[in-house]
Amino acid sequence: MRESNDCPIIEEEVDVLTVPTVMTAAPENKLTGFTVKSLCDIPVVPPVPEWLVEGVLPKFGCGIIGGKPKVRKTWAVLDLLVSIVTGTKFFGKYEVLQSGTILVFCAEDSESSLKRRVLNIAKTRGLTEEALANFKFISANRIDLSDPKDFQRLVRTIDEHKPIIVAMDPLRRVVSVDENSSKAIGETLSQIRSLQREKNVGFIFTHHMGKRGAKDANLGDLFRGSSDFHSFGDFNIYMTPTKDDPEAVKVTFEL
Repeated sequence: MRESNDCPIIEEEVDVLTVPTVMTAAPENKLTGFTVKSLCDIPVVPPVPEWLVEGVLPKFGCGIIGGKPKVRKTWAVLDLLVSIVTGTKFFGKYEVLQSGTILVFCAEDSESSLKRRVLNIAKTRGLTEEALANFKFISANRIDLSDPKDFQRLVRTIDEHKPIIVAMDPLRRVVSVDENSSKAIGETLSQIRSLQREKNVGFIFTHHMGKRGAKDANLGDLFRGSSDFHSFGDFNIYMTPTKDDPEAVKVTFEL
């Protein structure tokens, strides 16, 4: 050992023993293959839809009420919402199997105007205003579901009020992205679909049908904008004027 100014320095000779590396065999892989079944072994179980409005609106479904301008799409969605809130028949025909709270945002009508419409519908069914306590309006100047901030505000509103349905009229007023862009519209609709599944809440939108199509075209192909609108719906309701009576409207249900 030698002394330094700071601390002792130890000098030793050390024999270094090299230890050979021992390679061990990897444990035998015990994973099995996937289970495979013959088609003949799979029982056929017919799907049993869970309805909110029987034959029209699946529980927690997403869909669009479509038609040209001035075919009374807003009246139709309000009629449907009154039915869901009060348990009365939709269009006087279709049974409501589960009632609940609804939230509605109409971008082109004042709340006072909408209330008058709703009360007129209720009056024809012998309902009082008190029966509509769970008919709730989202009070906002604008909502843009393409805006992350607005979308999160909607999520919080749903968490607070626990609606069974959220209705927005019209779709073009609550989505700011280019409705002809499949990518942009697809992303927004995908977010809505994810919210529907996460919160167990249905969505109804109204939308214009303005495209020209072949005579045998599906009505959903006539939605204005991207074809994603048609594929989005678990259900769609189409409202088209009749040829014989311009005041009459034909209503077609699609599931």
